[in-house]
Amino acid sequence: MAEENEITKNYNSDNFFDRIKSLVKQNTEFTLRDFLAKVGINFESYYTLRKTQNFPRCNEAQKIADGLGVSLDYLVTGNTKDSEGNVYPPEVTELINGLMSLKEDQRDLLLFTISGQIKYFQERNSK
Repeated sequence: MAEENEITKNYNSDNFFDRIKSLVKQNTEFTLRDFLAKVGINFESYYTLRKTQNFPRCNEAQKIADGLGVSLDYLVTGNTKDSEGNVYPPEVTELINGLMSLKEDQRDLLLFTISGQIKYFQERNSK
């Protein structure tokens, strides 16, 4: 098997299917099976693809992405783009998703803490 490098490490089917499972759990009230049925994907076909480490057809992957409210690029690579076109790596996206899954008071506390740390390091770096 070829060794993964920085460019290809996020382009594997395990990451793809893990993102779907995580997003269904975080963002819907459905089980994975029910979600797939809702977007018109056969669960057995999906499971076979995962087991054989293959990606679904583009149109099927797009249905899943649309149903989850994310881009196909995010499902495949884990990268997201903001409204200005900046691309964020999967680690940043996972942090944001985790943050958004918290209760509002917990999220506010973390945002306050992180903002303080960012300001501290920005000031320190500007000296």
